[in-house]
Amino acid sequence: MSNLQPWNEYPTWHALFDALCRNANHYDNARLATELCAKLNNNSQSAYTTALKNLANWRSGKHLPRRSYFDAISELIGIDHYDGLAPVWEQMFADAGKRAQDKASEEPHAERIFQPSALPQSEMPGHRSASWRRTAFATAAGMLCAGVAGYGLAGMGGLSGVENDDQLSIVVYNHWALQVDDTVILHGARADRCGSAPPAWADVKRNLPPSQLGEYLDGGIAVRDSHACGGPTPVRVVRFKATHPGIQDLVLYDDPISIEVQ
Repeated sequence: MSNLQPWNEYPTWHALFDALCRNANHYDNARLATELCAKLNNNSQSAYTTALKNLANWRSGKHLPRRSYFDAISELIGIDHYDGLAPVWEQMFADAGKRAQDKASEEPHAERIFQPSALPQSEMPGHRSASWRRTAFATAAGMLCAGVAGYGLAGMGGLSGVENDDQLSIVVYNHWALQVDDTVILHGARADRCGSAPPAWADVKRNLPPSQLGEYLDGGIAVRDSHACGGPTPVRVVRFKATHPGIQDLVLYDDPISIEVQ
């Protein structure tokens, strides 16, 4: 405890986070990355590599963690064990998110950030089953901002693509239970600059991890919530069509995703 300053003397959330890590002898991120992977129930090598990268970015202030990661690291470094820290920790994290959002909106070269809208089911583009609507989309901005992650359900075969619908808001699910020929939305790839047009499908596909269970498909343009950008930002939708039975763990854009195909 003696290595820490009073909480109000840390200028930013990431400065406080780094100090707490060092105080817990996490001078590098190796052990903390291992603990984070275990906490998130994903001990694959790719998840560990991603955790190392994320922790470096979070400690340097380059990015902010998603809420699920924030809750995990809060527990791992024992926020509740420090007297009076929990409310300060939460407020500084919220302030950091607001600053990121303000910075994105003030960027002179950034294109507009698409705002999600609640579309009635009858106006959803293409043919989709009820289970697709329940599990693949969240049309409420509040759900997005809460950093929702969940469990995807099966029964979504024969779906048409999403073509440049910048009003659709996608949610990233941690687990999918699918049948062969089911097609789901896995994630969305954003540009390096928040609010800018997302990358072309060819560029996205080139950098996707290989999968022995299915194939990746272009889902057009939508939006997803991004902690790094401080809110909704346009993305190139990454769809997945199941073709072979099996189980595989993937990491897409820092998010662990488990796919089970029967």
